[in-house]
Amino acid sequence: GVSTDMARFDLYLKQLGKTNMTTDQLSEFVGRPHMAVRPNSFKIFLYSLDQMKDKDEKRTLGLRKDLQKFLDLKQPLPPFGHENLNNFVGNKGHKETVDICEPRYDDVRKLLVEQGRIMEQWIRKDFIMSPDVVVANEKHFADTVRTWGTDPCRKDDAVSEKSRRTEVKKPRKKR
Repeated sequence: GVSTDMARFDLYLKQLGKTNMTTDQLSEFVGRPHMAVRPNSFKIFLYSLDQMKDKDEKRTLGLRKDLQKFLDLKQPLPPFGHENLNNFVGNKGHKETVDICEPRYDDVRKLLVEQGRIMEQWIRKDFIMSPDVVVANEKHFADTVRTWGTDPCRKDDAVSEKSRRTEVKKPRKKR
């Protein structure tokens, strides 16, 4: 079967204890004995895979510079590779590869899209507001994660997704 729980990576981010959590959010950990909220003092550099495979060289250069600064590296980072691409589709596809747009996956896709919507809102409105979370090019990041709540198989979702867009501004740290 398909595990939609593995797609809930917001749960893994919540374990880092970087945001205040509601009782409902804490209750998401009930029945998951391998998970616990453990606040720490570490800084987090957050990015989306869409940012890494972005074809806009100016934005990817900015991402690499921000990551270089975050890691306190002296040498610039080279362009990122694209190892996460799945080139095994169609006749070359693995038996584990599915076409999520097939009607038999409608219920799973609906659940994943709803989970994506909840995750992207929490990440944009709560998680990246933490002073311990650093995001390169926040606008581009927000634009990419906003798509998580959009059904990739429905053309009309692109229109409704545009109407949901809201700018989220992170308060700047005083120096």
